[in-house]
Amino acid sequence: MCGKGSSMDKTMDKTMTKQRLTQYNNLRREIAMLEEQCRAAETSGEIVGDVVQGSTKQRPFAKRRISIKGYGSQAIPKLEARKAACLAECDAIEIFIYTIDNSLVRQLLVRRFIECMTVKEAAQTIGYSERQVIRIINNFFEEMSKNVEKSSPNVM
Repeated sequence: MCGKGSSMDKTMDKTMTKQRLTQYNNLRREIAMLEEQCRAAETSGEIVGDVVQGSTKQRPFAKRRISIKGYGSQAIPKLEARKAACLAECDAIEIFIYTIDNSLVRQLLVRRFIECMTVKEAAQTIGYSERQVIRIINNFFEEMSKNVEKSSPNVM
């Protein structure tokens, strides 16, 4: 449907805010940094060793101690967990933006938050003024917050 319809999708994440959207590119940079840290920890982590018992390959099988050395890092699981959290937030932001019904709003949010354009650059790509772009984005979030307020029960 190409006409002016509601810009709110029924399945959309109602907790998404402009502040969360602005974190998208920072999260992408953090993911790259975490991947770099994981690679560094895997290749230059502290050398750990252990000793196990085994036997020789030929008869008579005699017991011997085998020393094992390798890289180990307690940081890798923590880095991987943080990376997973960042990826999940990026996915949530992308899903939120790409499920917006209103094409104009969707284009503006992609330009501003996914492609990291300035308001001026985003406005130029669609032929609108900066003020119009700001107003469109602000109106979208105002409409979204009104819909959240309507759908949440009043607690006294």
